[in-house]
Amino acid sequence: MNATKTELTMIQRCKGSSGYSRHARATEEAWRSTQKLGSLLGDSEDLTRRKILAAGALRWLWTIWIWPQYVSDATRVRLYNCYVLPVLLYNSGTWALTPSELSGLESFHRRQLRSERPRRHRITAARWRLFGHILRRPEIPAYTQMAAYFDSSSKGTWRGRPRTTLPTRAIVAALPAKKDPTYADTTLCRRLAKLSLATA
Repeated sequence: MNATKTELTMIQRCKGSSGYSRHARATEEAWRSTQKLGSLLGDSEDLTRRKILAAGALRWLWTIWIWPQYVSDATRVRLYNCYVLPVLLYNSGTWALTPSELSGLESFHRRQLRSERPRRHRITAARWRLFGHILRRPEIPAYTQMAAYFDSSSKGTWRGRPRTTLPTRAIVAALPAKKDPTYADTTLCRRLAKLSLATA
């Protein structure tokens, strides 16, 4: 490090009451608007500036963004992750954000992807697609167990913790016997399952 080229900035916090508004604090603490390595020294000021720059980066993509029939959602999200998020989160590891500033950053992020469906909807849809694939299969142990799992019961109401997963023990127990041609595959699957459980 070259000491003659090193630039020092003295940071002094506002000595007044903590009830200052942001604008009054900015006039008293001039260092907040000082720019070092592409970022402002004041966290809230830098966050505001990053939001403005990210909105500007998204405006450059606007010609692509307004034609959703030509560009898929996945491509739009990739473009957003590639061109807008790095601008928004540049040097974010140094920010000391308050909970309100963090929620403001998250709401800004959601506003930019307004027409994009949340990730939890995609996860649920993928889960139901997998269930549909299994239910359309011929009579295999997973199919019979899943059909029994979703079948209406003639017994009384279930007491206790609600079931949210398939009964894996019953599925493994219902795997085919040695005479079945798929026995080698299922035996290998059982061994791998035990191995992964032992290491986990």
